[in-house]
Amino acid sequence: MLAEQLLVNAAVLGAVLTLFALGLSLTWGALDVLNLAHGAIFVASAWVATRLANSVEVPFVALLVAGMAAGALLAVVAELIAFRPIRRLISNKRQAELSMVAATVGFGFVIDNLVGRATSHQVFSFPIGAFEFRQYDLGVFKAFNIEIIIFATAIIGALLLNYWIMRTRQGMAIRAIAFSPRIAPLLGVKVDNMAALTMAVSGALAGLSGSLMVVWTSGMDISTGHSLLLRAFAIVVLGGVGSVKGCVLAAFLLAAVETGIVAAGYGSMRDAAAFSLIILVLLFRPQGLFGTGRAMRA
Repeated sequence: MLAEQLLVNAAVLGAVLTLFALGLSLTWGALDVLNLAHGAIFVASAWVATRLANSVEVPFVALLVAGMAAGALLAVVAELIAFRPIRRLISNKRQAELSMVAATVGFGFVIDNLVGRATSHQVFSFPIGAFEFRQYDLGVFKAFNIEIIIFATAIIGALLLNYWIMRTRQGMAIRAIAFSPRIAPLLGVKVDNMAALTMAVSGALAGLSGSLMVVWTSGMDISTGHSLLLRAFAIVVLGGVGSVKGCVLAAFLLAAVETGIVAAGYGSMRDAAAFSLIILVLLFRPQGLFGTGRAMRA
């Protein structure tokens, strides 16, 4: 029974990490924006969903949509007030990237402080009754409905994101921006519009993962986003910047390692073991498991 439960825990943790890291990978791969405010957006979106649930009685799906909308809105605000002006004012690519990283740190700090004040820096959660927990016997193992929902959502979300990037006109435009932001406008791509859309999708993924995780863990605080951001950064590097399938594989690999370390009684070594694995992989594949050249990153 213990082994089956560890498998379920690893699968659900991997699914949460997948949804969260996909958003970070998308903006980094397509826009060269390492959004260090992604963790703060994750927490703020989850707080919006819980606040709505504590205010009115609405279906759980509506709460997820509210979390996604909050994440998308915050990400677009960051694009409009920080990233877009930096791209226009700073012509040097490397300097612009560093300025954007600094801007994301500041934006995340502001969000964390606002949510911290609203929650008095305490754990927040959904009210009792907002989600009805049920356990299912799946033969080999037992799992709660929220665990099944999280796993299925992550897989479906990854497939849809990959399809959007690889098979749609908008995805083609995003890949053109990833290849060259200067050449893309010559091909008819509206860079500002696509950048805002990319940020919105990234924020929505953060909001979805946050809203699901606050149910699974029965609560979170602003520190949760910081912990997940570190893992997501490792996942994107391990899987390859901009690679959807690499991100998924790396997320579940990292989740399996962490779950195994904790089960063995070395929970304090969880981060060290995980990042040691990353170092070993990158020694043999510096571009990550599925990383490719600059032209194919998105």
